[in-house]
Amino acid sequence: MISYNTKEWFTFIFRFHRADTFRKLLPLMIGIGIYSAIIAYLELEYWNLSAKSYVSNLPVMHTLLGFAISMLLVFRTNTAYDRWWEARKLWGSLELIAEEIEDPFGGDENDLPTDKLSQNIHRNVEEIL
Repeated sequence: MISYNTKEWFTFIFRFHRADTFRKLLPLMIGIGIYSAIIAYLELEYWNLSAKSYVSNLPVMHTLLGFAISMLLVFRTNTAYDRWWEARKLWGSLELIAEEIEDPFGGDENDLPTDKLSQNIHRNVEEIL
């Protein structure tokens, strides 16, 4: 685990190029950039696509598709958080029930009940545990 001072976050911006993920993805990002530059050059200079072409509407399609995907991710994240919160509540109630089973009288071991029935119940619970 990397430990760092959270007050010096600005220096990490300039150390970004040292990250393993960035170094592994850099050749792929450069390749995609070159590929998209070639396609853009061909569309503008070689094929001479006009504004009436269906290709000119592609950015609108990409915007709508990006919006739809982002909404799906948001709903999925919210669902995951709701499930996590429900599991947290169930785990908390399980802990409370386990504590009640462990110590049904809610006191210390020195704080034993005084009546005969409660003493018998306490002894039986201790034998079970």
